[in-house]
Amino acid sequence: MPEREWERRSLVFPKHLDNPDAEELLTFIQLKGYTDSFIKFGLTDDEQRCLETAIMINPVVAPVIEGTGGVREYRIRVEIPTENPRPKTSSEPAQANGPGFLHLSAYYAYFPETGTVVQIELFDTDEFDAAEITIEERAELKRVFEGLQQFGPEAWVG
Repeated sequence: MPEREWERRSLVFPKHLDNPDAEELLTFIQLKGYTDSFIKFGLTDDEQRCLETAIMINPVVAPVIEGTGGVREYRIRVEIPTENPRPKTSSEPAQANGPGFLHLSAYYAYFPETGTVVQIELFDTDEFDAAEITIEERAELKRVFEGLQQFGPEAWVG
């Protein structure tokens, strides 16, 4: 299979989201770990909006990570501008991510009954892969998910 060529594309909202009804919108809550990672990776507000829009269009498209109770993983690829390189966390050379790109996994929980998405954490997928999550890490994600279910997302915002 030939390697796919990537190109810059504009995000286009589906027609039904041009003027969405209130019940079509989701509430996004970011936990501290997510916010800290967002800053560490140097993501922009536009990149955050693109991720939220992608999740909003189909919040159940990302697979649930086995053993977490319901935490989902959404993988994203973010361009690193050459004039303003982002911090690189990997000890690998920059080419490990491909020239000028970060590959990230956004972990989130979706609660359809309240229309809420809780963004839990961002990981560099060159350093961390869902397939390699330990039993302990899965248990921690499950503990967070169950706490969100029990106490509501607002209880976790600190």
